[in-house]
Amino acid sequence: MEENREKNNKKIENEKRLEQDLRQMADDVILPDSLEPEVIQKMLQARQEEKQQGSKTKKNKKNWKRIVPIAAAACVCVIVGATVGIKQINKGNNKILDAATIASAADQKETTQTLITAKDYKEIKKCIKEYNKQMARDNNSMAIGMYESASSSDAASAESSNVSDTGAYSDTNLRENGVGEADIVKTDGKNIYTLCRSVVTITAIDNGSMEKLASIEQDAERYVEDIYVQDDKLVLFGTLGRQVGNSEDSEAYDGYYENNTYVQVYDISDPSNPKEIGNMEQSGGYNTSRIVDGYVYVLSQFHPYEDNVTARDLWYIPEVQGKSIEAENIYMPQEADGNEYTIITAFSLDNPSEKTDSKAVFGYSDVCYVSENNIYITSNYYEDSDVSRTLIRKISYTDGKLVGVAQTKIKGMLNDSFSIDEYEGNLRLVTTIDEIYSNDDIMPLNETADKTEKAVAENVKDAVPGTNSLYVLNDKLEIIGSIHNLAKDETIYSARFMGDTGYFVTYRQVDPLFSVDLSDPENPKILGELKIPGFSEYLHPYGDGKLLGIGMDVSEDGFTTEGVKLSMFNVTDPSNVTEENKYTIEESYGTDVGYNYKGVFVDVQKNLFGFVTYHDGVTYQLYTYDEAEGFKEVMSRQLSGYEGSRGLYIGDVFYLVSGNMIESYSMNGFEKMDDIVL
Repeated sequence: MEENREKNNKKIENEKRLEQDLRQMADDVILPDSLEPEVIQKMLQARQEEKQQGSKTKKNKKNWKRIVPIAAAACVCVIVGATVGIKQINKGNNKILDAATIASAADQKETTQTLITAKDYKEIKKCIKEYNKQMARDNNSMAIGMYESASSSDAASAESSNVSDTGAYSDTNLRENGVGEADIVKTDGKNIYTLCRSVVTITAIDNGSMEKLASIEQDAERYVEDIYVQDDKLVLFGTLGRQVGNSEDSEAYDGYYENNTYVQVYDISDPSNPKEIGNMEQSGGYNTSRIVDGYVYVLSQFHPYEDNVTARDLWYIPEVQGKSIEAENIYMPQEADGNEYTIITAFSLDNPSEKTDSKAVFGYSDVCYVSENNIYITSNYYEDSDVSRTLIRKISYTDGKLVGVAQTKIKGMLNDSFSIDEYEGNLRLVTTIDEIYSNDDIMPLNETADKTEKAVAENVKDAVPGTNSLYVLNDKLEIIGSIHNLAKDETIYSARFMGDTGYFVTYRQVDPLFSVDLSDPENPKILGELKIPGFSEYLHPYGDGKLLGIGMDVSEDGFTTEGVKLSMFNVTDPSNVTEENKYTIEESYGTDVGYNYKGVFVDVQKNLFGFVTYHDGVTYQLYTYDEAEGFKEVMSRQLSGYEGSRGLYIGDVFYLVSGNMIESYSMNGFEKMDDIVL
């Protein structure tokens, strides 16, 4: 007995020490004052190698989930700073759904093509506990879990040119035209709203002159990640971290660290005196958000786990505004992976403290894409198969109401949200298919899923590892068209869908830009393939017949980086795409456009685009384009740090926001007019 008690005490001490170490690591995070060129060069080379390898090396290891303590969020404006995270949870040998769950699915006569809601809380708890037991065994009976709110890397609208409806001021680079997105910098044409280090500042502007009006600060537990401005309302999105569990003995390890997503809405009709008018809170770390027709849709990631002492009995059920989500609003796992939720909550800006609807979907979100009518939650999945797959869940939304529509699986993985696009009711995707070398950790599907998988396999049986595929799915997520075995041994680096035509770039040693005819969704066809050195990580429509590419210029052997590369592709004839002009930014070692689309400023009407590049430090560069003369740099500004930078215009003045500084420039010659430190 004494020996067992001693072992148990040591176990508790070890767990406590591990948690303290994790938090200390987060507290000790220091953002660098500068990045050496050699460091950035190595980063780019490693990133290229990782892209080329896909998920192969990852699959030889256990699937670890990331831990990102709330204290690690040193600054929301970080561009290059290292992602603070420790991969700690091993999914291990996943188990099949229990018989009750299978029976429940059979009783509803559902297939994996239909989202199945939970029968009751008991069904959910059993699923999670079985999973956690297996996970604990695979981690020597110790599993400490938190999660990472994705930043996700949503991308920009195929038709959007970063211009507001009035044309008087620019907006955030949007993934989908008409679907509003939060960011770290916003404007309403009268004021500039900035976010840095969880402080929101309101600055009045007057033809280049600036004056600080007010600021909103948070307590230490709150970390603001995004802001949004509309109709005299300022919306703050963030993560609230707190310790859960109480004990009279302060040394006892009887609680855990819990993150919730919170939203605060302020009345800014008097911008010098913002007043909070409502708030919303839900389980899990903040993932992303969208605003459409006056309704806000908030997504978070919630990972429940058992603890010695828990603050509430229903620890395994996510909450919204302190109330558990009903079982009928929780969609069961697509493949029995029941240990994490993606939560979607909707509310009106006119009544921000009352939700209009909430849904919880089992499964984390790798890439989240939101069209004008639907939310697509996707995640990578490695089942008992020879290749990687992507799970897709579709939730429709309108006027604050959410409805589960369908779910499916396809072969391959998405690069980012540019690789998925909805058009005229169909979903188009491009994926890279990686081989899975070990199936030790793979979970078998239930019988119903097996039948569906066989049906899917008939449609995608020609897709093989080490290639890329294009899919067209109908509104029920059924595959109606596909192209397989594209660009053998290469990886998708960027994509853009533009109406009936799609473009995507793969890379290994040269940069093939593929053009695809999607006018007949059931019979997509490759139109052309342009091969040039280097690769484009970001594609943006740039007026009639033009497609802008931003990436890296790489030697033909694929090993030497020449600098950041600008390409203007002539896509007037999609079957004969040409590189009309190119420009290499010398002595530059990288840019973040491939994973931080909101940092890209593009205005086709004004013929301007800008973004950050990395040299000995950080530089914001603004370019214009002429068909005869090519690319021309019109402004270059070296920044003092690595905090998030955004470019925007109001009237005839261009504003550059970097961290807590705003500078104004005349758009006639780009001479500096004013600056302010907030």
